[in-house]
Amino acid sequence: MAALQQPTDVRLWLADLGKIDARRTKQRKVVSPVYQAEMTPIALFGKFIEQEQLMGVYEVRIAEWLEATEV
Repeated sequence: MAALQQPTDVRLWLADLGKIDARRTKQRKVVSPVYQAEMTPIALFGKFIEQEQLMGVYEVRIAEWLEATEV
């Protein structure tokens, strides 16, 4: 997942596409520094993003990643 999204992406997506729902945003312990950086704006905004909202972005990034890793 970290290959498809960076903490900067998460901040932008939350600002543009984030949904507010206190039932979906809960306090959790996150160990990975990358995921900790992604969780900070989630906690600050109190928003979440459905992965389905990002399918178009992911499809492009997966295609680019596959092209870059072809030998």
